[in-house]
Amino acid sequence: MAYEKGVISTVITLFDKRRERNRIEKEERRNKVYAAVPKIIDIDNELKRISLEAVKSALSSGGGEKAVRAFKKKSLELQAQRAELLVVSGFDMNYLGDIYSCKKCKDNGYIGSVMCECFKKELKKEAYHRSNLGAMLTEQTFKHFDFSYYSDEKNNKFGISPRENIDKVYNFCKKYADKFSSDSTNLLLIGKTGLGKTYLSTAIAKAVIDKGFGVIYDTAQNILLKMEKARFGKENDDGLTSQYIECDLLIIDDLGAEFKTSFTEAAIFNLINTRLISKKPMIISTNDYGRIDEIYEERIVSRLTCDFVSLFLFGEDIREKKLGNKSKKT
Repeated sequence: MAYEKGVISTVITLFDKRRERNRIEKEERRNKVYAAVPKIIDIDNELKRISLEAVKSALSSGGGEKAVRAFKKKSLELQAQRAELLVVSGFDMNYLGDIYSCKKCKDNGYIGSVMCECFKKELKKEAYHRSNLGAMLTEQTFKHFDFSYYSDEKNNKFGISPRENIDKVYNFCKKYADKFSSDSTNLLLIGKTGLGKTYLSTAIAKAVIDKGFGVIYDTAQNILLKMEKARFGKENDDGLTSQYIECDLLIIDDLGAEFKTSFTEAAIFNLINTRLISKKPMIISTNDYGRIDEIYEERIVSRLTCDFVSLFLFGEDIREKKLGNKSKKT
């Protein structure tokens, strides 16, 4: 799966600017050397002159090969003179050479028809930036998930311990991320605050972005606020709200915590329904599943219960446990 057009376009622009920046730096270096060592100007002019003569001679009948050999010999002599002058004058012998941020692809992003690693790196970096997850993408990963915060004590309501449950939820989410595609199902992560819903969503997001898909994460409150401002002309949209509909995976955090109005109710329904119709996967987390039918109208509840796979998290607040551990250490 290729990255979305916006990501690719941004990175292409970045490489254009990088090449231009390096071109300007090369020109500034040349001007600096010319001012300090005027003799090098004559050498460069002579290199240009013999190069043109070699081309003309090669195009004419007879003597082409001889002209090329003569040009190479003279060119090497002149380049050696220039390198010597540079070193004597306090410059590096390669100071006037081409400048590249990536020597492998020479800042083109591709080596022949193969995408360079530097281009892949920038694509991923831009995709991370667009996801709105920031540093969480490096901190909250499947690799760093800590199961020790979940108790082994059996929960009477669910019939298993929080640790046994999180094992199942974790494995489901890991498999979901590994096999993610445009045909993936929707997930509804349910549980009280501090049980790992956002963490698992972030871990999925990183894995999905690394596969080349576009991911957008935001809280329900922020999404609705942006939609409201765009709807009533309070702010220029600039594609901010359309990204919620168009991205490959949308992660909506804290559904149910937003301020309820007739607008937000309609906006939530339209967003969820539009993505369902377009078959674009979503991950939604909520703390209020027990009251979901009280918070939202039936058409929203129906979609959340019928078109999403529900994953329940239970146990003690991990954030409070972490704070408790820190206070004990101090």
